[in-house]
Parts: sequence; structure tokens; C-alpha cells
Amino acid sequence: MEEHGLGVLEVPAHEGIERLHPAEVLDFQETHADLAFTLDFPIPPQTDPAEAARRQELTIANALWALNNRRRGAGLPLFACIQAWNEKSAGRCASALAAHSFSGFAIGGLVPRARDIQLIEGMIEAVQGEIGDRPLHVFGLGKPELVSRLFDLGVDSVDSFSYVKLAADGRLWEAPDFQLPDPTPTDRLHFALRNLAAATRSRTPLSTYSGFLARPLTKSAGTVDSTRWRKGSRMANQSINHTD
Repeated sequence: MEEHGLGVLEVPAHEGIERLHPAEVLDFQETHADLAFTLDFPIPPQTDPAEAARRQELTIANALWALNNRRRGAGLPLFACIQAWNEKSAGRCASALAAHSFSGFAIGGLVPRARDIQLIEGMIEAVQGEIGDRPLHVFGLGKPELVSRLFDLGVDSVDSFSYVKLAADGRLWEAPDFQLPDPTPTDRLHFALRNLAAATRSRTPLSTYSGFLARPLTKSAGTVDSTRWRKGSRMANQSINHTD
């Protein structure tokens, strides 16, 4: 909804409706965060064109308000959020914000469009054409193959909790057919780090599972025998402790 020219989000909560005002979001981030993002309005696919334009204008208004009302000033890097539905609208939103002194920019609303890689690439390139060399973040797209493509396009950072969700289920991005039944908290930690490393194309210090996974795995009903995995985990952990 619109309130005095700014966009206010209303989201369902346990006790009725929770209102998110740009001032409340900024105040929370200035108190707790090292990096701030402006309050944006998602524009799902198939949104009516007039409503999509209204949401984009409110997203821009919220970003400019936050920039002009920071208490910490340059001490808190502020990224302007961009919402759009195609290449043209992405460029238009970025153009409206690029003339101002934001530390960087972030594109939201891409998760429902994740299957349309060509559209995502076009929107990113349209934004890059307006913001120059300032940092660009992409919200919500965390699958390794897609992250690799985003980095190749020049995106600086992404965020996603998919790697944690998979780890909690005993799954690894690098081995889609593999699942560990009843993973322990330590297993989940290792898996989360492995998934994060796969997404960012980097190595992790807790990489002791790589050799273990390379060996033949005993499968039972489509999963790996947990006794053998636990033994391998203990041996790997002992190796880490010894080398430390």
C-alpha cells in the first residue's frame, strides 16, 4: 500500500497483519546490520502492467527515501533494490536510481522467473548498463549452475538458503542422487559448507568428504548406508584434529 508517497508492505503474521514501513526497515538495519538494502515491492509474473508500474515507482521512492534519511551516513553501505518484469523496465528502474549515491544495487523478484535464463540475463545486463562498476547483488538465486552464470555475467554476489535446506535433508549439490539418512548436526554443517563451496566455485577447509564420496557408496533403498558414512565422518574429523 502507499502511504505519503512511500510503499508500505503488509504481510500476514501470527497476530493479524504486520506492516513494514521503510523507516522501520532502515532503523532495524542501522541498528543491527553492516550492509543495508532498501524496502522493495515484488512484482510477480503476470502482474497487471499498471500495478507493476506502481510497485516499481514505490520501490524507487522507498530507495530514495532511505538514502536521504540514513543516520549512519556512509558508515552503512546502502544498496538500492530494483524490481522489474523485463529488460526495459529493469533498465528504467536502474536509471532512476543510478544517478544517486547508493553503494550498490540489488535485483529482486527473479526467483519466479528463474526458468527463463535469457530474461534474467537480459535484465541483469540492462541494470549493469545503468549502474556502471558499482556492486550488483542478485536476491534468491543460489543453484550452483545458475550462480556460475551470474558471476560470469559480472554479478558480484548472490544470496540463497537452498544450500542449507539441502544440507538439512542430507543432500549435496555435487551429488544429486545421493542422500544421507538421518544426518547429524555435524553432517549438516559439512554438507552446508560443501553446498556453499559448490555454489561459489570455491574450496572449503572442511573438504574431507570429497575423497570419501569418490569411493563406491553402499546404497540401501536409494540412500547411502549410514554406518559406513558415520565411520568415514569420524575418520575425517580425526584427520582434521590431528593436522590442526
